[in-house]
Amino acid sequence: MPHHPTQSVLIRLAKIEEHLQATIQMVHEDTSSPDVLRQIAALQSALSQLAQVIVQDYAESCLTEIPEREHLEAELEDLLSALKLFL
Repeated sequence: MPHHPTQSVLIRLAKIEEHLQATIQMVHEDTSSPDVLRQIAALQSALSQLAQVIVQDYAESCLTEIPEREHLEAELEDLLSALKLFL
């Protein structure tokens, strides 16, 4: 069951994009490596938080709407497969 991104996800992605552009600018400006690494850490954290929001939204809006158990198992398997990419 495909799920459309929520406004919250799109807002987070826009902020992540802004931070990524700032990181690229830091590299162009030859900013110190520790500062660039801190910015990368912040990006990783923002991406992780985004993933958490997407999983929660999916669980709350999609998994609760699946009427048949066999479809639920297929959706859970798909979700777990995607989550394994983070581990």
